Amino acid sequence: MAARRTDPRRARHAEPAALGRGDAGGDGRDRAQPARQPRLPGAAGRVCAELRRPGASARRERSHAGADRTGRPVPRTAADRGRIPDAGVALSQPGVRGRTRRRPRVRPGTNPRRHRRTDRQAVTPEKQALGLDLTDNVRSNPLTNHSRRTFLGATGLAVAGVAVLPATARAATPSGLRGELDKYLDRLEADDLFSGTVLVTRDGRTVVSRSIGYADRKKGIRNRADTRYCLASVTKMFTATAIAQLAQRGSLSLVDPIGKYLTGFKPEIADHVTIHHLLTHTSGLGDYMQIAGYFAESATWTTPRQMVDGTLRYIRTESLAFTPGTGSKYSNSGFHVLGCIVEKISGESYYDYIRKHIFRPAGMTASDFTLLDQWRTDSRFAHPYPTDASGKRYDALDGDTFGVIGSPAGNAFATAPDLVRFARALNDSTLVSATYRDVFVTPKFPIPPLPAKPGLPEVTNFIGYGMDSAILNGVLITGHLGGAPGISTSTEWYPGRGWTAIHLGNYDAAPGANVNQELRQLLAS
Repeated sequence: MAARRTDPRRARHAEPAALGRGDAGGDGRDRAQPARQPRLPGAAGRVCAELRRPGASARRERSHAGADRTGRPVPRTAADRGRIPDAGVALSQPGVRGRTRRRPRVRPGTNPRRHRRTDRQAVTPEKQALGLDLTDNVRSNPLTNHSRRTFLGATGLAVAGVAVLPATARAATPSGLRGELDKYLDRLEADDLFSGTVLVTRDGRTVVSRSIGYADRKKGIRNRADTRYCLASVTKMFTATAIAQLAQRGSLSLVDPIGKYLTGFKPEIADHVTIHHLLTHTSGLGDYMQIAGYFAESATWTTPRQMVDGTLRYIRTESLAFTPGTGSKYSNSGFHVLGCIVEKISGESYYDYIRKHIFRPAGMTASDFTLLDQWRTDSRFAHPYPTDASGKRYDALDGDTFGVIGSPAGNAFATAPDLVRFARALNDSTLVSATYRDVFVTPKFPIPPLPAKPGLPEVTNFIGYGMDSAILNGVLITGHLGGAPGISTSTEWYPGRGWTAIHLGNYDAAPGANVNQELRQLLAS
């Protein structure tokens, strides 16, 4: 079971077409122009017409010399020189002698909307850092986009925890990456070791999109890019983001004890386990699925309400494995309690809250918590195929392995493109502010490293607030993994490198078939 974008919507003046295209250095724009010039539409055409008028060069000379149109000197102070230019002020083009670019004024009596273009399609650094394919025919100009985010991105500085580099400053895509990954997936497919979808994007562009195997073997339905997979514990990122939203609104504090919101727990749990402990797996609570009788009873539940309330009833019977904050133990129970706190504060069901406040604003139109009956019958969903003791694969939906619906700890459904959208929306402040995003995605403490596997570098892992991190070859990786019978998933992004890597499988992870590990090795090289 367990496993808005506040991109600035400022309208900006259209930029004129490049000037002096055929000039050979100096201020060669005063040379005679051909008799017939192509007419440019709108503001660009008016600016070019102005430049061709007699005396235009002299006016520019006076402008560079600090004089106005009448020839009178214009006083220049230090403050004037340091000010960001307003509309209509000539901007020098770095590296081009004597050239200027003008942002046209809007003449009285004209429609100003004719001279503006919105930023809907502008490719800002944040949009490039994470997400889906973006329009490439509109360039973001750091000189005319004065927002803090774009300025920091253009200068190569980090933007609130997501190190954003201009595209020219990023390391080139590793040569042969597509070929290496295709060979790896070809081998897994030939040996029937992986079935699922792999999606890798960089700077808003798809680098690899590959689906192999079958979503439903019995019906012969193959996996596709839009196949919906059970996510297992990748779901925990949605629950953590919901808590971040409520914390940002001031509806809760991360140090609040759970007894402030929920009743029925033992005093040592209600008074001492905090939301921070639940998010970091340091509460001492364990895994409700390991409690005697849980699977037998949960198989009889037929509604989402029964799933949430019935699971919480079992968790209330748990005892702590250690004093809260003194140890670490992966806890599905802890994340289910977080989902119940979301319900208590918001007044909505957990499922409705995630649909309304996570999936919808992120544009995750193919994501949801799906009922078991639909999972079994809807051809858009991938069936999980674990192996039995003899190594034979079987459809886990034929038994009672899975309950009526997923929980705050796991088993939401999504497509690979939707998970790219989630990563983008989380990092571009669509879902939470940059401040609270940083609080939740940054590492809180390291996990003792496991011995490195032969031929592989050591990985340092960290626990965060629902989003975990790893350092491999000096590269930071953030996201979450998931696993359940017949399910292997991961959603990770690479701050500062622009990579987002998704793998959704409907087979168990197997030795020699760790797709997430292979993606990390390739992208962090």
